[in-house]
Amino acid sequence: MERNTKKYTLNAGIIFISILAFAYLTTYIHELGHAIMIWLCGGNILQLNVNGPLSFDSISGYVITSMPYNIPIVIGGTLATTIVAALIYLFYRRTILSYMMLCASISTLYNAAYALSGFDDFTWLATQSWAGVMLCAGFVIINLYIAQHGLYDLFDDMWEYRTLDRLGGIANLGRQTLAAKNYASSMLSVYNYPK
Repeated sequence: MERNTKKYTLNAGIIFISILAFAYLTTYIHELGHAIMIWLCGGNILQLNVNGPLSFDSISGYVITSMPYNIPIVIGGTLATTIVAALIYLFYRRTILSYMMLCASISTLYNAAYALSGFDDFTWLATQSWAGVMLCAGFVIINLYIAQHGLYDLFDDMWEYRTLDRLGGIANLGRQTLAAKNYASSMLSVYNYPK
């Protein structure tokens, strides 16, 4: 089967831009997960910052609080991205949100592995109990399963040009909506109804 190079390149470019945008959004979701856990633990959020996509470490984003970090706060970011990935997997798989699912699950895998490494004081909190270790291991198992489906969707979309088809469908829906609005306006003017 011969490939249409322009169409393939355009499709791959749209996928790449979508993944970058979703990676940035995933970082926000991760940091919001920490912030929600701070709030649930009774703390105040002094500052929340996200610096950029695809740098899943303490430099990509941070939350500053007045309370000491504890296990729920440290695991909150990973929990938030796991929940988002699982919800997309359950309800919106095989849509353009599959790329968000892939970014969220890869981010979660990275953060869970980082937490299990006990690399610094913050991640050490996640490994100070067997419950924390088992929770991180659970995140890894769930997100490995979700990530494999996200990668399948990604490569299938690239090969079959599905991303272009989805964007074309969105554009057609927009054109149909505008046409219906214009038709309704013209019908109202024909019958002299106030708009």
